[in-house]
Amino acid sequence: MYCVFDGLKLTEGNYTVRIRAVNRMYLRSDIVDTNVGVSALPSSLTGTPRLEHFITNSTVTVSWTNHFESQQPIYYEVSAGTQFGGADIIQWQETKNTFIKFDIPPKIRFTKGLMIYLTVSGISANGMAEVINAVVQI
Repeated sequence: MYCVFDGLKLTEGNYTVRIRAVNRMYLRSDIVDTNVGVSALPSSLTGTPRLEHFITNSTVTVSWTNHFESQQPIYYEVSAGTQFGGADIIQWQETKNTFIKFDIPPKIRFTKGLMIYLTVSGISANGMAEVINAVVQI
């Protein structure tokens, strides 16, 4: 089931939407109220972002506190790989935290000097994103 609204000219702001379903027999559901926010503002990077990292055995913790700001709730997608844009360590892990902890998988030889390429996307509730790419050397 889905619903399409055409011809709406909503400006940025918060709206209360009321909807009722009607089936083929013209039976009506109860009215459902929900709040909808309209925004075209992406998250933004603050200052010069630099990821912090800590390594314990084969566990890596990466943090990005105060690197993204948004007027809406924000969540993060994190990928890590052994080459730029790669995701052979973790792929598209979502979190609301400003850090992530992950283990280097056994298939990757954990050696001194290993380069881990990280991509952290800060995604606003409207789906618009800002990205930090970084390299961590073990």
